[in-house]
Amino acid sequence: MQAIILNSGKGTRLGKLTKDKPKCLVKINEVDTILDRQIQILNKYGIDNILITTGYKKDILEDYIDKKDYNVDLVFNELFETTNYIYSLYKVREFIKDDVILLHGDMVFHESILKRILEGKENLVVVRKDGQLSSKDFKCEILNSNVMKIAVNLYTEKSKNCFPIYKFNKESFEVWIKGIEDSVRKNNVTIYAEEILNNLLEKGDIKLNPLYIKDEICTEVDDEEDYNYIIK
Repeated sequence: MQAIILNSGKGTRLGKLTKDKPKCLVKINEVDTILDRQIQILNKYGIDNILITTGYKKDILEDYIDKKDYNVDLVFNELFETTNYIYSLYKVREFIKDDVILLHGDMVFHESILKRILEGKENLVVVRKDGQLSSKDFKCEILNSNVMKIAVNLYTEKSKNCFPIYKFNKESFEVWIKGIEDSVRKNNVTIYAEEILNNLLEKGDIKLNPLYIKDEICTEVDDEEDYNYIIK
């Protein structure tokens, strides 16, 4: 199992917190950054093959990782200012050697979630079973226990909040990557990578199941409201 952490974006919605550093280096307590916490959890459950995509303030992130002596590989998205993370995923395509845990670099989550993901045998994405739909984060549509679509603007009777922590077997992830390669060749690089995934889910080329959570902490730190929630 290997992990991919997407850390190329600028995180502008966090204002001054990301003025001088990537979002993943924002502290969530007196000691740990978001990145520290993610790597600690991954390592605890035996995942030490970690790819991190970089972009905004990449030198600062590289220096931080060197000082921490983290055993990770960095992949630079040189087009981070003009592309979405679909291009970051395109950049890691040659490094996929195993089943994949994929997560965004601003995800703060309880370690029990990763434990349950690793215990499952199917492709999974984290879904909160109950609660009011978020106005800004990903939602998914579920039919017969299968995730059929993932998008931000998705408000149906079957919609539930979901979070960009995925597990894919190598074969399924490579199918997604091939779709991403086709999109990049067409210079379609500003969309969410989930738009490609949705087409594959609809055609049945990839199967994806929900990993339901209830009360566990799991959130993207997109803005100051999210940040204040995490550190309170």
